[in-house]
Amino acid sequence: MAGFSELERINLAAKTLAAGVKDADPTTQWYESTLANSFVLAGDKVWIQADTLRANPATNLAAAQALCIPTAPLDGIVLDRSAAGNAVRLTPVPGVNNTYVALETYGDISSGRVDNWVLPQFVPLANGLPSSGFGVRLYNGNPATTGVPVLTTAGATGTGINKTVAWIWDYATGILLLSNTFSVADPWVNGFQYIGVTAGSLVGNIGSITNVFGDLIGDAENIEDIGGDHIGDAQTINNVGGNVIIENGGSVTIAAPRHIRQPFNEAPNGVIVTFTTPVKFVRTGVDREEVFHNGVLQEDGVGNDYTVSESGGVGTGFDTVNFLYAVEPSDKVIISYTPAP
Repeated sequence: MAGFSELERINLAAKTLAAGVKDADPTTQWYESTLANSFVLAGDKVWIQADTLRANPATNLAAAQALCIPTAPLDGIVLDRSAAGNAVRLTPVPGVNNTYVALETYGDISSGRVDNWVLPQFVPLANGLPSSGFGVRLYNGNPATTGVPVLTTAGATGTGINKTVAWIWDYATGILLLSNTFSVADPWVNGFQYIGVTAGSLVGNIGSITNVFGDLIGDAENIEDIGGDHIGDAQTINNVGGNVIIENGGSVTIAAPRHIRQPFNEAPNGVIVTFTTPVKFVRTGVDREEVFHNGVLQEDGVGNDYTVSESGGVGTGFDTVNFLYAVEPSDKVIISYTPAP
C-alpha cells in the first residue's frame, strides 16, 4: 500500500482545476470523467458589487488609488491598503511551515481574516489585460520603515516549462505560500481589499427560509426568525410576490418594483407633446419619475422640459407627461417610475 503518487496528484489537480471535473483515476482524461467538481463558497466570498468593481479597471497604482478616494466610483467598495502605513503584517500559521495569513490582529489566529483582496485579473482593462494597479506588493519588513520589496521573480528557478516561482499570494483568502527553499523573515503586504456588499451581509441573521422559488425573496411562502437588517424585525412574511422589501424601523413595507426605462403608450410623431404611462406612478422622494429624451435626463417643472399631470383629474394619480416641445419620430423618449400602490 502507498499514498498517491506525484503523477496521480498532478493528474487529479489538472482535471479539477483546469477542466472542472474530478475522479481519482490517473488514466482517464478530463473529457472521460463523469463527475463535475464543486467548491463550497461562503456568503462573504460572493461580491454583490463585483460589476461596479469590474467597470473600474486601473492601469497603474495611482489610478487604483484615485478610484477609492471619497465619492470616487469604488469608495465604500474597495479599501485602499496600498500606502506603506496601511500595510498588513502577515502572521505565520501555527504548526505549518512556510505559510502566512493576513489577520486583523497580528499573531492572533482567532481574529478576523483580512481577505477578499482584489485580483488584477478579475478587473480586466479594455484590452483584456489585468489591472496591474490592484496588484499586491510583498515586503520583507514593514514598508513604512525599513521593509524591502520582494519581487514576484525573487527566488524563481528554472526556465521555460521548468520555471517555478518561490512564493504565491492567494488573493481570495489572504494567504502567502513560500517554497521550502525560500524565506521571507517578516512578510508584509500592500494592496486593495473588497469591502463592498456580499451575499452574506445581505442575508444577515436569517434563521430559516422555506419555499423560496428563485429570486431574493421571490415567492417565499414563509420567512421566520429574521434578525433585523435588510428585512427589519419582521417575524413572518407571507406570499411575497417577487417585490421589493423596504426596511422601516421594526416593520417592513412591500413596494412594487420600479419600472426602468419603459416606453410610453404613445409613439413620437413630431406633433404630440403628451405621453401617458400604462399605470399610474409615484412622485415622492427616491420614487420620483425620471424621463429621458434620446438618453438625456429631462428636467421637470413649468418652463422646463416637461410637466406631469393626472389624466383623470386631481387626486386620481399621475400618469401623464407633457413635453414642452413636440418629439420627432426619430427620437426616443422613455421613463423610469415606481407604480402607485
